[in-house]
Amino acid sequence: MVRKIEKFAVTHIFANVMIVVTIIVVVIYGFINLHKGGSQLDTIYAVNPETWPSAIGFSVFSYEGIGTVLPIRDITRHPENFNKILILVFIVSASIFVMLGNFCCIAWGN
Repeated sequence: MVRKIEKFAVTHIFANVMIVVTIIVVVIYGFINLHKGGSQLDTIYAVNPETWPSAIGFSVFSYEGIGTVLPIRDITRHPENFNKILILVFIVSASIFVMLGNFCCIAWGN
């Protein structure tokens, strides 16, 4: 396995830029769709009775990143601050995912 994670810095920055560009494009097209067709709020369900079992697979898949987080903690300059930063990153990431998902459901419907 690769021990010097800084070798991936360039590709990591490129991936982050592409993610931000994708989010911006999705939000722009969502606002265009909302302006043209209005809200699709009536087609959204809190729990979809047909596809709710797929949430179990998504939940298991979300733990895949733990193998990346632990080695990063070991090489940080101040590992005592790592938990605070990690929790903040999780909160911000989860908030973005939830808000963007809800926005897309409102813009395009079920």
